[in-house]
Amino acid sequence: MKKSISVKMRRTMICGALSLMMLGLAGCGDSKDTKEEQASTTVEATTSEDTEADSAKDTDETTTEAASKQDNASDTDIAGVYSSKDGVITLNADGTGTIDFQDTIDITWDDTTIKTPDHSYTYTINGDTITLDLDGVQTSFTKGGEAPESDIQNPIMDFIGYYQSGRATMLVSALGDNSAEITISWASSVEDESVWEMSGECVIGEGNITINYNDCVYRHVVYDSNGDVTSDEVESSNGTGTLTFGINDKTVKWDDDSENIDEVMEFEYIQ
Repeated sequence: MKKSISVKMRRTMICGALSLMMLGLAGCGDSKDTKEEQASTTVEATTSEDTEADSAKDTDETTTEAASKQDNASDTDIAGVYSSKDGVITLNADGTGTIDFQDTIDITWDDTTIKTPDHSYTYTINGDTITLDLDGVQTSFTKGGEAPESDIQNPIMDFIGYYQSGRATMLVSALGDNSAEITISWASSVEDESVWEMSGECVIGEGNITINYNDCVYRHVVYDSNGDVTSDEVESSNGTGTLTFGINDKTVKWDDDSENIDEVMEFEYIQ
């Protein structure tokens, strides 16, 4: 009887142990599946975050590129020639340009400021009109306008042309609104020539116009038998002197201060 109970009890214990083992295995399986599901969820979340980050980056780059294109387009739209009775402003698309009032000055510019080598001026733009703040004075310029015509004629215009004195010839040309360029040539032979080039402002006097120059360049030019230049050398520069134009008789008296000319030469108009 004791043996029978003992065997029965062992069977019961064995069955119980087997049941516990099965439960343990089942628990391990569930834990493994749970971990795999958690890992899968983590990967999916990371992938989703990466995708969203890439999408945001692409959006930012697109926005930046669009803004850059818009800025460039704005600069291109502003670029052009603006004029008024006071002068001309030229704005190039590369951010350079010029201001031309009495003299032409190089500038740089952006969407609010125009800069010269010495000053900086703010401006506003409304359609095709730029309004420039010139030290508190508001001056407007219209895009696409032509350069204003000067109401003052250069006084040398009545004297432009060729003049002659012996073997020397003089060419007079207008320069700007109130200056002149003069070239004087004197040929000692067909193969040898002296050339003086100068310029200066016109000063109107009683019965004459005087030009005082300080930029004369004296050159010695040599030609071959075919008339081609074989040598062209600068002998001196920054020479000074005076040219006097007679209003009534259209003659020119040349008084050069350098050692190249030792007397006043008088030229007569020929054409």
